Amino acid sequence: MEIFSQKFLIIFVIIIFLVILKARRKKPTNISEGRHITVIGKCLTTYLSKETPLICLLEEDKKFGEDFLYKEIPSLPHNETCKCLLKPIIHQGEDLFKKKEKQEPVYSSDIGDLKRTDARYYKYILICNHPEATEELIQKYEELAEVISVTPEIKKEIVEKLSQ
Repeated sequence: MEIFSQKFLIIFVIIIFLVILKARRKKPTNISEGRHITVIGKCLTTYLSKETPLICLLEEDKKFGEDFLYKEIPSLPHNETCKCLLKPIIHQGEDLFKKKEKQEPVYSSDIGDLKRTDARYYKYILICNHPEATEELIQKYEELAEVISVTPEIKKEIVEKLSQ
């Protein structure tokens, strides 16, 4: 049989066609490729109020653990009026890279439960008005608070709470 004969070319084309069909019929596996990533740590949360110690306000919402900026988990309580909690954080690789709607966390405070941006604004204002805050801290957190957009109702509620 010659290499360029008509029979050889027909058999060759049929074999290639069958290989392509077989390859297309393979079902993909559900196992994701690459390494499976798990991020484990702890998040420090506290109750936001005028009585919250400055150290608690400064460390509120910081994440601690091997995979985070802050490696060492602080010892709690910070002092006798500390109400901080360390909540566990576990992120799977699939959760990190898939566009999945996450439930927004709720932050507890003396003006009620707050959304993340409202809680951050309230925290910054509390730090600015804390009696132990230095001038540098006050200036830094005033600038940070100015950048956050919150509703006028939340601002009014915070001002009312701080003036009591």
